[in-house]
Amino acid sequence: MTVSLLEAALRASILVLAGLLTVSICRGRSAAFRHWVLAASVLSAWATLPLSAAMPSWLRAPLVRTATIGTSVSAPAPQAVADSPVDVTETFVTNAATAARGRSFLSPDLLGLVAGLWTAGTLASLGALVVGFTRLRRIATRAHAVESRIWTAARRELESAYGFPAGIRLLQSDHPSLLVTWGWRHPTVVLPAPAEAWSEERARVVLAHECAHIARRDWILQIAAEVLRTVCWFNPLIWMACRRLRNESERACDDIVLMQGVPAASYAGHLLELTRRLHPVPRAPLPALTMARRSGLEGRIVAMLNSSTNRRPASPRARGVMSAALVALTLTVAAAHAQQSFYTFAGTVRDPSERVLPETTLALTNADTGAKYEIRANAVGHFEFVGLPPASYTLSANRPGFSNLNETMRIAGNVTRDIVLKVGDVQETITVTDRAVPKPPTDAATLERRQAAQRRFEEMRARAKEQCAAGADAVIGGSLLPPAKLVDVRPVYPEHLKAAKVGGVVTMDAIISTDGDVREIDNVHGPDPALEQAAADAVRQWQFSATLLNCQPIDVTMHVTTNFRVEP
Repeated sequence: MTVSLLEAALRASILVLAGLLTVSICRGRSAAFRHWVLAASVLSAWATLPLSAAMPSWLRAPLVRTATIGTSVSAPAPQAVADSPVDVTETFVTNAATAARGRSFLSPDLLGLVAGLWTAGTLASLGALVVGFTRLRRIATRAHAVESRIWTAARRELESAYGFPAGIRLLQSDHPSLLVTWGWRHPTVVLPAPAEAWSEERARVVLAHECAHIARRDWILQIAAEVLRTVCWFNPLIWMACRRLRNESERACDDIVLMQGVPAASYAGHLLELTRRLHPVPRAPLPALTMARRSGLEGRIVAMLNSSTNRRPASPRARGVMSAALVALTLTVAAAHAQQSFYTFAGTVRDPSERVLPETTLALTNADTGAKYEIRANAVGHFEFVGLPPASYTLSANRPGFSNLNETMRIAGNVTRDIVLKVGDVQETITVTDRAVPKPPTDAATLERRQAAQRRFEEMRARAKEQCAAGADAVIGGSLLPPAKLVDVRPVYPEHLKAAKVGGVVTMDAIISTDGDVREIDNVHGPDPALEQAAADAVRQWQFSATLLNCQPIDVTMHVTTNFRVEP
């Protein structure tokens, strides 16, 4: 949602900025033309929303790129707890764990904060707008119809001149400074309490100005801008456009009044007097048009008294040219969004026991562009990638003690799925030379070392169980106690192969069961059947302590590499 919000704000900013720049460039054109350009840019900003969803996609450049800086570190191997043959190395985890020191600048926490701030600001702005409409309704309910001959005569004359078939509601409130106009199908003009004492000339000037707003549909255009500002309250360009739109609408209506033959000096005098007497209402502003505004008053007076000011309405030709330009820009901006939609990929990382794995490093690599998005799951194992363009990705997940996850996935929409990491394989590497003399597996020194190793392991297991019993969160997983080798038997180099100087590497897979026995030896590969047999016979005699995952024994896969080396 937050990424869509940023994209919507960017699209609206582009179109509104284009309108503001055009208005600045066209300072010599009439206020009606400038107002029309601003209003069209605001409506264009709204039009990009449905157009973005409907238009096809053909570009691939993302609007948001996540940059990461990572450091690769290796998970430490558990300490061997039993005597092993010469050159034996034992590693519990097959993979290297990536430490995600760098994070996306659009982290889930930051996105949540931005979304919360936007929601709060939007609700506050929307609440203010609703309160304003409620006040307008209350004002209209409490006001009474104007019956003064001066005002009714001016209304009939102006309704005929402007061609209002349904007429306008002309009301008078008891407020001393309230002069506002609003409404579209049933326009309403509310006059302040002192209006009955105004001169006929002032009454006609004021009503001509307000009727010009109604004829030009200024109120509905201003409300469209205000609603856009409510949604994009954080965007200063939208605020500038709303203020400029209001000022240009006032100037355009001033021009209409002057073109009806009202002397500029007289009109300026009335406007100054009204602005002085009708001071702003001390409460929240109303969603209505008001003639006596102090904002922009100086510019309005200067424009009135300047005889060279262009007061002509926007011509059909000028509107057509600007419409074509805005339509082209709107379609371009909407297409730029449609050309590259962005999606999220979220879920939870779990271990085989369905407990969550916090602080797990995950990465997505775009197969087309090579862009890498890297994040770390939070304290409850939840992760969320944001701003992902549609493409094929390579997903990787790394955590010490667990096997690397590497798989290909397609992002073509928002994806939610859990990731289960398997416990890492045990790695055993043994080197046996043709000069090594095997020791009896049951001599006194070997038995003593084996018993010491068993005691150390039992202490480790007791500590692990104490942690579980101490009230560790049953939801959080990843507590892993690797197996310790308790019985180690070295392969016997076949005598006939020693004499023939035949060596090589034998590999195999096996399962360390929950009771520590080695079973299901499989995938035995080597240069000679006798070497394969010697290596497998030794591995079958190995004995391990149980592997504990969250204090529960589990089976674990072991990969054994035996090097039969011929010494020179």
